[in-house]
Amino acid sequence: RQLRGSLVNTRGNLAELLGIVQGLNKDISDFRNSDNYKQLMDALKLDSGALVNYLSSPVNLETVQLFAIKDYGSAASPFYTILSLWVGGLFNVVIIKTEVKPYYDLPKLTKWEGFWGRYFIVFAIGQMTALITGLGNLFYLGVQCYHPFLYMLALFVTDFAITFLNYALVYAFDVAGLAISVILMCIQVGGSGGTYPVEVLPKIFQDLYRYMPFKYGMNALRETIGGMYDHTYINCLLTLLIYPLVSLPMAFGGKIVASPIMKLVKNGMKKAKIMGAE
Repeated sequence: RQLRGSLVNTRGNLAELLGIVQGLNKDISDFRNSDNYKQLMDALKLDSGALVNYLSSPVNLETVQLFAIKDYGSAASPFYTILSLWVGGLFNVVIIKTEVKPYYDLPKLTKWEGFWGRYFIVFAIGQMTALITGLGNLFYLGVQCYHPFLYMLALFVTDFAITFLNYALVYAFDVAGLAISVILMCIQVGGSGGTYPVEVLPKIFQDLYRYMPFKYGMNALRETIGGMYDHTYINCLLTLLIYPLVSLPMAFGGKIVASPIMKLVKNGMKKAKIMGAE
């Protein structure tokens, strides 16, 4: 009796399983006849290599370089070139005294004549320095440059602005002017954006950046190295010419104000026998 009951239950389970299998078979048959199945089969027939490439790189990127510079040396050269011109201009006014001593066999010069006569020597040496530096960059170091003539012009104008500013500082404030020039150089070395972007520098450097000659000299050179953008080049050169215009009245005005103080300083240096006090 128990065996008969078990067989009856087994038969019922088998009948239920048969119904499930028949329903699954019908679903598979319907799916094979559906559009989704045809699309899946078409997809599986695709080239597996092309499918892998698409999945690994779904987007094709095309890089277009604007104002490309070939190497780090060319990119960094504007900063070090302007720095060398500043150091050269500073050495010029250290070696060549701004004061013209009177000689008995020569007519006495006015302050105006003495200022421009002595500056002409500084200017000539500075322009020769800019010429040698520029030619060395272009033909010896191989700095990238799309506009060699404009590159040299930017060096000449920048050197004129730098030498005149340094000369005016020393003419007006003597040894104190040398100290001011060195301080300006140090500020510009750290805050001109030559080694680090200006945006990551302390705020004080970001505020001073727009007033620094380094900025306009470097940007003018960068225009010739990486390619011209709008009127940046000519704007930089015109801005550099503002520094001599501002320095000229500062030289004579500062000379009048600082002359009595600098005489006391020089006398103290002579008594202390400090080198350079004459």
